[in-house]
Amino acid sequence: MYDRGEILTVEERRNILQFIYADGFMCSSITGNRADFKFDVTTKVPGEVWKIKQRIIRREGLYEYSSYSYLGDRITFIFPGGYIPPHTDKNELDGMIHVRFNVFIQTPEDCDTWYDGIRVDVRERGYVLCRSGIDRHWTGVNKTRVPRIAISYGFTIPAEKVAALYIYPPGEETFYRRAIWIRYLATTYRNIYNMLLFTITQQNPYAMYDAKVSFRKMLQDSLEQFYQSNDR
Repeated sequence: MYDRGEILTVEERRNILQFIYADGFMCSSITGNRADFKFDVTTKVPGEVWKIKQRIIRREGLYEYSSYSYLGDRITFIFPGGYIPPHTDKNELDGMIHVRFNVFIQTPEDCDTWYDGIRVDVRERGYVLCRSGIDRHWTGVNKTRVPRIAISYGFTIPAEKVAALYIYPPGEETFYRRAIWIRYLATTYRNIYNMLLFTITQQNPYAMYDAKVSFRKMLQDSLEQFYQSNDR
């Protein structure tokens, strides 16, 4: 699943475009009808650029994974007449995959995007998963007068996590893992409850109600923690 949905607001898009089109903006590299603006924490960029990245990290469950990749984070441009030729990016570490999340700021109508032979529906303010170290990817020629502009965030991620990202929609893979955990926790609590209940009723039948109330409170607290952590 490449399409990950909308990730930034109209106002955030406008502020980023104002930064790009302001006097003094210069790309890091220019190749033919394409250009890149590479940035890191030392680079002056709008705060929205970092907010969007953190939003992706939260939504995709990437807290424990490195945001480093040899291509880094960058704003990419495909000018009229330009295109990205078919290629696959290298993976620098064994078992780790170079992955990019591409956020689209400006998308000409006639500049198709292809990942692994699949035409990807890209739209302004949306973002896509690019398994750049696995999939051969490219674009068609930009036949319009409008440059295609995207923010590309690079990550180095284990292969099994990349597989899960592709299968599950944003957030669902993390929710699924937590659901397994809460089911295990609930089963454990139920077994403990039954054991304690048996012990208590053998000695004091009137303690049954207090034991049931205490267990339910413990389970409710765990469920609340689960839902709060899933909303991070």
